[in-house]
Amino acid sequence: MLELQSQLDHLKKKGLYRSLTPLSGLDFCSNDYLGLAKNSFLKNELSEFILNEKYLWPSSSRLIGGTTELHLQTESFLAQFLNRKSALLFGSGYSANVGVLTALCQKEDLIFSDQWNHASLIEGIKNCGAKYLVYNHNDLDQLQDLLKTYKEHKGKKYIVTESVFSMDGTLPDLKKLIALANNNQAFLIVDEAHATGIYGSNGQGRLSDYDYNKDQVISIHTGGKALAAYGAFVGCSPLIKEYLVNTSKHFIYTTALPPFVVFQLLKNTEYIQYNPKLRNQLHNNMEFAKKLAHKTQSSPVLSLAIAGNSAVLKLSQDLMNKNIAVKAIRYPTVARGKERIRITVQASHTNKDLEYLFKNVKDSLGELS
Repeated sequence: MLELQSQLDHLKKKGLYRSLTPLSGLDFCSNDYLGLAKNSFLKNELSEFILNEKYLWPSSSRLIGGTTELHLQTESFLAQFLNRKSALLFGSGYSANVGVLTALCQKEDLIFSDQWNHASLIEGIKNCGAKYLVYNHNDLDQLQDLLKTYKEHKGKKYIVTESVFSMDGTLPDLKKLIALANNNQAFLIVDEAHATGIYGSNGQGRLSDYDYNKDQVISIHTGGKALAAYGAFVGCSPLIKEYLVNTSKHFIYTTALPPFVVFQLLKNTEYIQYNPKLRNQLHNNMEFAKKLAHKTQSSPVLSLAIAGNSAVLKLSQDLMNKNIAVKAIRYPTVARGKERIRITVQASHTNKDLEYLFKNVKDSLGELS
C-alpha cells in the first residue's frame, strides 16, 4: 500500500494526478454535441419505456439470455441507419474498438495505424498479436509508401483511423483512405465516435458521404457522445458480424446492454434523423468557433496547445474560475509536450457563449505569458 501511495504522490508532483469532480459551469468539455443529454422529449420517452418494460436488467451475456427482440430490432435499425447490411451492439466504444481489433486481426496480419489514434484502438492493436506500423498523423503519402513496401505481405492488411480525431478534431481524407484500402486489398476500420450524429445526411458519420466496398470497410460508432445514450455499434458485413459474435471476447464475455439503454440508443438515433436543425445549428456553431479560434478546419473538437502540465492546469483552472468548464488534457492521453485544453462545440451554445469562451481564453493566455 505504501508503494501505491508513493506512486500517487509522484503523479501529484509531476502534475499528472487526476480526481473526479462534477461538471459545473458553461459546458465546453463534454461530448454532448447535439445537446440531447437534457432533451425533455427523450427523457419522457425513456421514462415511459422503463415503467412499462418487463425486465430492468438482462443479467447475462448476449449469447446466454441477454438478447431480446429489442436488441435485434435495434441492430436491424442501426444497420439501415448506416446503410449497412449488418450492425452489432457492444457495451461501449472502448470495448467495441478493442473487441473488433482483437477478434479480426491475427498474428500473420499487418496493421497500419494513424499516430494519433485513440487509446482503445492502440490497445486493440497491441493486444491482437498482429504486426503493426504507425504512420504520421493524417500523412496518407507516408501510408501509401508503407502499403507499397508491404504490398506482398501474405496476411490480411488493415488500415485503422478515426474519422474525427478526439483530441484535436482533425479530419482525415476518407476518400483517399478508401481508395488506398481498395487499391491495396486492405480492410479499413474507421472509428466514427466523434462523427456519429454530426456528419452525414442523417448523422450516420463521415463515411456515409462516400462510396465504399461494404465488405471491406468496418465502422465503429458510439452512443455515448452526440447520441447522448450509451453503448456502441459496429457497421459491417453479415460475415464480419457473424465472426464477431463467435470470436470477440469483448462481445461474448460481458453482460448485454440492458433494454432501457438499447431503447435510449434507438430512440435518440431516430430523433436525430428527424431533427436536422440540431446538426445544422451545431455546424453553424462550428463555423463560428473556427473563425474565433483562427482554425482552418471546421470541427466539433478544438484544441489549444499549452505545453507543460503546470501551465495547462493553470489555464484550465483559470477558465473554470470564470464559469467555463474545460479540462486540461495531459500525458498519457497526449504525448509529453503536447498538453492542451480540449474544447467541444455544441448545438446548445450561443454566439455569446462562444465569444465569452474565446475572450477569456485570450485574457488567460495573456496572464500566463
